[in-house]
Amino acid sequence: MTLPFTMTEIPADEHHRYAKLESTGALKTLLQNPDLGATRPLLDEDIRNAIDSLKASTAAIQKQTEILTLQCEDLKRQLRNDKESELGRSRALDQLKRRHELERQHINAAVLSPSRFTLGPALLTGYRLMILRMILRRE
Repeated sequence: MTLPFTMTEIPADEHHRYAKLESTGALKTLLQNPDLGATRPLLDEDIRNAIDSLKASTAAIQKQTEILTLQCEDLKRQLRNDKESELGRSRALDQLKRRHELERQHINAAVLSPSRFTLGPALLTGYRLMILRMILRRE
């Protein structure tokens, strides 16, 4: 059998595998395979093209990773801002509720004990006067 290379051109471990294939008869079967001609060895150009393709895909993945990282940071910043805004609204609402509750208590106290009605005419304007009238109508 004629080989396209000499046995001194291949490393020792490959030579050992070749000898084992030859001694078992598997080499003859492989070489007689009709599909053997359809395969070709990898050329340096094929390897360079594969390396270039891998480098290009790695660069694309890195760029996509950078974009996703920036988007993630932006979303975190928006969530943080939303949380801070919600906290501010919640505090303002709580403060407004406390103020309204104090006014309600003050008006109830004035209505329930008219002898201690100490609100001056300047304080009973607008909103407070309207609330007082609503309370008086209910009774």
